Amino acid sequence: MRRPTSWHPGGCKIDDLPPGTRVCTEILGADRMTPALGAGQLAMQLHGDDAATLAVLAPLADARATRAAVAERSLLRALAGHCHAPRIGRRGW
Repeated sequence: MRRPTSWHPGGCKIDDLPPGTRVCTEILGADRMTPALGAGQLAMQLHGDDAATLAVLAPLADARATRAAVAERSLLRALAGHCHAPRIGRRGW
C-alpha cells in the first residue's frame, strides 16, 4: 500500500496541521481490515419533481453498485448491525 506524504481528509497539507493532530499514515486494503457493511455508500434523496437535480445526478447512478448497497444494507439489518454495533463483510463482484 502507498503511504500518503502530504494528504489529510480535510484537504490541507500535513505540515499545516496543529502539532499532535492524528492523521492517516497508511491506507489499509481489505486483506488487512475488512470494512463495515455499508461503509462508503452514498445516497441522495430529492423531490420527485426536481428534474434539474435529477439530471445532474443521473450520471452518478450505477445499477450494480446500487444492488450491492441494497444487499449490504439488508444483511446489516438482518444481523441487527448499526453504528454502535458494526458488522463486517466483503462482497465480490
